[in-house]
Amino acid sequence: MILASGEVANERASRNSGGSVTLEQQIVVIDDEPAVLELVCDVLELEGFSVLCLDRPVDPEELWQATSPALFLIDIMLPGTNGIDVARGLRSIDFEDTPMIAMSASMTMVRSAQASGLFAAAIPKPFDLDEMVTLVRRCTG
Repeated sequence: MILASGEVANERASRNSGGSVTLEQQIVVIDDEPAVLELVCDVLELEGFSVLCLDRPVDPEELWQATSPALFLIDIMLPGTNGIDVARGLRSIDFEDTPMIAMSASMTMVRSAQASGLFAAAIPKPFDLDEMVTLVRRCTG
C-alpha cells in the first residue's frame, strides 16, 4: 500500500522479520516512481523496519503529527517540487536532527543533494539494494 497526502495517519504496517520493530526504527520513503517506492519499502520491511511509503511529499506538519521516523529516504526529482526543498521543509519543523538520504537517477541532482548539507548521504539510482540497506542501517544505527 502506498500512501498519498491525507493518508499519512494510516501508516503501513510492517512485516517483522524476527526482531522487534520500534517507532525509533521507522523509515519514511518518498518517491513518485511506484516500482521504486514499492521495491524500497518491501526490502526495508523485510529487513525489519517499519516503513511509511509516500508517493508524493506531504505537509511537514501533517507528517510531524503522524510519525517520528528514524530516517527519511527522499527522491530528489519529484513532480511539482524537489527533494531538496522537501528536506528543507522537514528540517524547518521538528526533523532537524533526523537523518535523510537523497535518491536520484540524475548524478547532477545527487551532487546537488550532497552539496546542500541536508542529507547524511545521497545515492544514485539504480542502486544496489544491499548497499541501500547497509546505508540505512548505518544512518539509523
